[in-house]
Amino acid sequence: MGKIRRSLTWLSAVGGTISNVAITGGSITGVVISDAPFFTSTDPASSVAVATAVVNSYNGAIITLTGAGNAQTIGSPTVTTAGKVFTVVNNDTSTNPIAVNGITIGVGKSQSFVWDGSAWVPTDIGITGIPVSITQGGTGQASAFAALTALDVGSAVVDNDGATLVVGDLGKTYICDSGSSQQFNLPSVDASNIGSRVTFVKIGAGTLTIDAADSDTIDDSAAGATIYCSDVGNASITLLLAAATEWIPISATNTWITT
Repeated sequence: MGKIRRSLTWLSAVGGTISNVAITGGSITGVVISDAPFFTSTDPASSVAVATAVVNSYNGAIITLTGAGNAQTIGSPTVTTAGKVFTVVNNDTSTNPIAVNGITIGVGKSQSFVWDGSAWVPTDIGITGIPVSITQGGTGQASAFAALTALDVGSAVVDNDGATLVVGDLGKTYICDSGSSQQFNLPSVDASNIGSRVTFVKIGAGTLTIDAADSDTIDDSAAGATIYCSDVGNASITLLLAAATEWIPISATNTWITT
């Protein structure tokens, strides 16, 4: 212990450092153990506040902005071993947000990044605005209705006389209230439309028939054939395009029969 104390005293006097010291039991007095401080910068030029030299010597940067449009890209550390953490703080006295590696950091906010051996990976990204962006776990939409529309839920259409659909109608819900038989013709589709869906709701007593286009099938129907419901009560069916020429029911009420 005496040797360690004398060594630390000498290092302190000459401004030296000591690292990787394993001590079991006892105590060390008169020693200040400090972590790498944060670099500070006001209105830095692009990527200057987070350059490689800064990353090598500091654990982060505190940036103060008085103007808009500042963007920084964190430099790669010289020692590329994975695990280094670097935090960027947008000072609470700043007047504008800052973009760091494409992530917007608001005034008085911070964002940490972890070096994975080849790139900086952001830790949990805090919400920076409303609507919440997709990159921050939101939908990017201002309302639940807009979010549902973006998910291809689409709108409801009342059509009591049947119709021939086009690709632009995918995602819609067709409501048919008719006492006589009506038919809806599905649009011509291809592989680019896989995942699209369309819903039909039958309210009236008339039979509702859905006809596949071209050589498409609906569940186990013949190519270009139909699926229908002749029940007197209300019924509904949602069809999903599972393959370029194959529609499958993913939900249905009452009885639907393929031909």
